[in-house]
Amino acid sequence: MTIIVTLNLRKINIKIIGALVLVALASVCQISYVGYSFGKFIQQYVLLSITILGCDILFKSYVKDVEAFFMKYVSLVRLLAIIGLIQFIIYAITNVDILAFTAVTQISLRIRGWLAEPGWYAAFLTPAVAYYLYDREYRKKNKWYFRATMLSYLLSLSALAYFALFLMFIMYLYNRMAKALRIIMMAVVICSVLWIVSLSAQVGRTYEYDNDDFMGTIEMKIVQSFSVFNFFKPEYFEKMNASTYATMTNLWVACNAPMRVIGTGLGTHELNYESEYRNTSYYLYGLNKEDAYSLFTRIFSEFGVVGVIALFLCLFLFYNRKSAINRAIFIYYMSMLIRGGSYTMYGIVLFAFMYYYTGCKKIEKGR
Repeated sequence: MTIIVTLNLRKINIKIIGALVLVALASVCQISYVGYSFGKFIQQYVLLSITILGCDILFKSYVKDVEAFFMKYVSLVRLLAIIGLIQFIIYAITNVDILAFTAVTQISLRIRGWLAEPGWYAAFLTPAVAYYLYDREYRKKNKWYFRATMLSYLLSLSALAYFALFLMFIMYLYNRMAKALRIIMMAVVICSVLWIVSLSAQVGRTYEYDNDDFMGTIEMKIVQSFSVFNFFKPEYFEKMNASTYATMTNLWVACNAPMRVIGTGLGTHELNYESEYRNTSYYLYGLNKEDAYSLFTRIFSEFGVVGVIALFLCLFLFYNRKSAINRAIFIYYMSMLIRGGSYTMYGIVLFAFMYYYTGCKKIEKGR
């Protein structure tokens, strides 16, 4: 991206420059107000600016067909998946990882190809896996590649992979429903949420119910489930596994950081972590504090409620259910909201441009 920007300085998008300047001004004001240092902000701002400007030039000057470009990515995933399966077989037989020099975590049987860890591997494969499942004709023409990719994806044993597959299944059911059934389903979901919220107000008191009353039993279980929020504190997270600990501590930090409406500014989640959660005695303290372990958590921490609303508006504004590529990337982002808080890794910005261009077709047609 740095090379692309350097060679195409005249093609830099002034509108993007303006948006980046606004983000910088807002972040400087926010960081100054809470009294944080600017080191992390500068680092993240430079990385993000170069990546966004580079991708913009890439798609406007070099990518003539976004769909064809996406298919090049799918071809790369094929190669990665096959190498991952070879890696898996060799490790299962010899206990030797042929790509050990690329790992940043403990080496295991879990497939990660040449990526640093299985979670990143699953994240990178997610759009391709979703595309295979959404485009029946392409899947039939490339059934062996599909099987290899899916098997490799599953053998990453990543929670993100299985969560993404669950989302794909839910979206499949939703798209198969008639319009009337969708309205009914949404109404049921809304009523259920309102009912559960009303029950959550009962947390903290003894809840009596009749064992023979089916609804009473359900209400009691919901109330007891909500009682876990009484234990939404770091000292309880320290009793959980490393992944859950990282997820919950970073979310707790985001919820307790200052300026929850607009956030504390770009690159400040790590500073929020160190400011709000002080426990240097626990051996996992600081796990994933740089990226929050979740894109949703990091955006909420650094850009507050406003940032989260803007994120979901963009996702739904450019969602195009008639494009298999667009739907596949949508699944990718919904997965990243749960795991993967980096702004520049996992192809976050690259896929954002593909999502934008495939979504613009829907908007242009509507106009």
